[in-house]
Amino acid sequence: MKSPKVTIVTVTFNAEDFLEETILSIVNQTYQNIEYIIIDGASTDGTIDIIKKYEDNIDYWISEPDDGIYFAMNKAIEKASGEWINFMNAGDTFFSLDTVSNVMTQKQDNAELIYGNFLIKEHNRIKKAWEPSQWDLHMPFCHQTLFTKTSIMKEELFDTSFRLAADHNFIFKMYKKNKKFNYIDSTIAIFTLGGFAESNALLMNIESLKVLLDHKVSQDRIEISDWYKELKKNITSNENNLSTNSNIKFTELQKAISQLMHYSIYKNPIKKYQAYKKMLITYRNMKRNIS
Repeated sequence: MKSPKVTIVTVTFNAEDFLEETILSIVNQTYQNIEYIIIDGASTDGTIDIIKKYEDNIDYWISEPDDGIYFAMNKAIEKASGEWINFMNAGDTFFSLDTVSNVMTQKQDNAELIYGNFLIKEHNRIKKAWEPSQWDLHMPFCHQTLFTKTSIMKEELFDTSFRLAADHNFIFKMYKKNKKFNYIDSTIAIFTLGGFAESNALLMNIESLKVLLDHKVSQDRIEISDWYKELKKNITSNENNLSTNSNIKFTELQKAISQLMHYSIYKNPIKKYQAYKKMLITYRNMKRNIS
């Protein structure tokens, strides 16, 4: 039986320092039926030179301006012709050259989304995926470990109203729709710290709170989730670090969080979302003042 085609996507922007390692981890996979797509956001460094160096191993690539990572990922989904799709962006790699082969060999017949563990490169530490019962408290697993039926992704695409948490939103949405998740207890990806999400931790946590709100997670669970706890911690940290800047209204953000948690999504859904929007606007104004 012919092995199913797997589409691997790399999204890049000014990634010359990281891209080659990512490309090599993909084009040297022992799995024989891979379609490789690179979507670049009009890089101005040496990224395009690296892409051209390996273009014989790339099935499709394009470099043009876009509106962010999820716009680029959706562009790749539209081009994908594989049965499965995985996103391995610049700076991250597969754990071994046999990874894709191992995933396709170990997957269950009825699987729709396959996921596993990942290694944090800087710490040389393997982190296991969370149990589904904990998925409303933590990011379920590293997105780079996820292989999804391409047909599902073509139907859903990523919600580009999110700048940082669209992958979290997609995973949680599929979980709530009772899609067939298949956990493989092996290390699939090596993840590099320091990406765009980490440098915008406040927004990442605000958006992830919205994911929980959208899916009507209980208030008690939200308050003990990673995103809520990290949001409060990040605000305190930034307030201490930047308290000398009178234009930055961290207290306003704290008030917005308090209002967000005050309203029940069941009893006062409109006020709940108004509080969320106020929190997001406050964050954006604060960010503008910082920059």
